[in-house]
Amino acid sequence: TTHATERYLLDEMPELERFQFEEHYFSCAECAEAIRLGGLMREGVAQGLVAEEGARNTEHGTRSAEHGTRNTE
Repeated sequence: TTHATERYLLDEMPELERFQFEEHYFSCAECAEAIRLGGLMREGVAQGLVAEEGARNTEHGTRSAEHGTRNTE
């Protein structure tokens, strides 16, 4: 089964359960830390994906320049 913090971060909780969990994690250091770390992980993954996409676009532009074509993407 998925843990409550994971379900919360993945927005898999119905609204009432989400409100109840929020009340809980504001007073539970362990859950608050899990939410904080999960949020940081999600941001890191998103930044990594953006950086990876930028690297691919740069690489594609370099290849296009080597072949005398323009990158129109």
